[in-house]
Amino acid sequence: MMADDGNLNLCSNLYRHALKHPEAVALSIAGCQFSYGELATAVCDQVRTLTDRVETGSRVVVVGRRSVSAYVGTLAVAWLGGTYIPLLSRYPDAYIAPLLERLQPTLILADSAAECSRLAGLTSRPVRQIAEPAQVYTPAEGLMPPAAVAPDGLAYMVFTSGTTGLPKVVAPTYSNVTHFCRGMQQRFQFTASDRFGQYVELDFDPSVINLFCAFAVGASCWVMSETEVLLPWSYLTRNEVTVLYCMPSLAALAMRDGIALPALKHTLFGGETLTPTIAERWRTVAPQSSVHNYFGPTETLVACSSFHYQEPTAVTPERNSVPVGFPLPGVVMRVVDSALQPCNDGESGEILVSGPQVISGYWRDEERSRDAFVCLDDSDLRWYRSGDLGYRDRSGCFHFLGRIDNQIQLRGMRVEIDHIEAVARRCSGCEQVAVIPWPVVDSRVEGLALFLEGEPAPRAALITALTEELPRAQIPSVIRWLSPLPKSRTGKVDRKQLASHLAAPRPTDS
Repeated sequence: MMADDGNLNLCSNLYRHALKHPEAVALSIAGCQFSYGELATAVCDQVRTLTDRVETGSRVVVVGRRSVSAYVGTLAVAWLGGTYIPLLSRYPDAYIAPLLERLQPTLILADSAAECSRLAGLTSRPVRQIAEPAQVYTPAEGLMPPAAVAPDGLAYMVFTSGTTGLPKVVAPTYSNVTHFCRGMQQRFQFTASDRFGQYVELDFDPSVINLFCAFAVGASCWVMSETEVLLPWSYLTRNEVTVLYCMPSLAALAMRDGIALPALKHTLFGGETLTPTIAERWRTVAPQSSVHNYFGPTETLVACSSFHYQEPTAVTPERNSVPVGFPLPGVVMRVVDSALQPCNDGESGEILVSGPQVISGYWRDEERSRDAFVCLDDSDLRWYRSGDLGYRDRSGCFHFLGRIDNQIQLRGMRVEIDHIEAVARRCSGCEQVAVIPWPVVDSRVEGLALFLEGEPAPRAALITALTEELPRAQIPSVIRWLSPLPKSRTGKVDRKQLASHLAAPRPTDS
């Protein structure tokens, strides 16, 4: 949401609450707790060190971890009207160097001297260490208003994977972010007393919810350390976090460990399949929390639809999963066939998304933008092709069926990986499963491998159950149990790591 003065700068709400409610808690990170007044003062101190380099529209890369410096530096760039580009210091040189060459940033900020030295060896662009924030601040002292920004100015940049290996750059405008925060507020009715739990990194787009949706209402963002992220339950309970973005796999761990989260008010599940079993059991973990399943490619700003789960009968029967629900206010969704013609309710096709929070295209990438963002004959809107398969039911609720590009050719048949995973979940009773093509010989898929999270169970019984629901050619030739399944930096199952487990035969292979 925009500030009272109409300025769309991402820090306008931070500034507004620093003036009106300077003592209210804004940010807790690395053992430091900042009020709105203190955080705004710390950010303005950083701003003064950057005015010689950063102005409205400047692209600034911020490299760091879960540190006070990284957060204050990021907010300082936003305060100046720059486009912040978060990268993690653990990224290897081979990943960072090509990105820096492509982005040509005005400035690169790092949260340590060692990181500055490394980056200086990778690029000719100027590198600067973020000034160490002071330990004590006088709230709201010497504040300057955030820079005015144009609605079509770029707020931040994040990256999504590309099939060519070159990441796609998603660069939402200030208008995109404003509409997203406004839609989230209308749907969830956050309040100033809310505490948003931040377990994702700044380069993962759900961080936008935890920072800027919080600042919009004068709430607070609570950032977990790298150690706390591994087992976040104690942190969430101790700090009485009320809003949590969570992947279902993380929730499954909480339920296994017998965790209770009585303070939680809103749980936003996303990024993976949410089953009714997990949703039901989560309500025993957090009995005061609403449970929402959301859908949202990065190109649509984190979330473009959500479903408020309230009863076990609310399912997508084809996958035994919770629906992805109804579009956020201002968002329009539709389902189309391969010719981009509208599907009737109940007919499956590709999910398209449009509206003021959807980006207009990838940054400086016309070819991939043409493929992903289209205009339709019966609409003046520009639509994002999600690549997701789904349908809308008669109530207007959307259902997710899987990725269109998760189809493979196996022995002459087109096979839906997502469907096989849904059957495996049902037959095994395991909530976390993954199927990958294996082996692949000369680009030809010759079989499937099934991974299940948990303790090994009798394979023969599982194979029998799978055979009752799947054609014999779709029964995985390899079945392995892992605890836990490996995860990527975004918390999703890391299928490349799974493939590495298949390098050598093991006795558990079927």
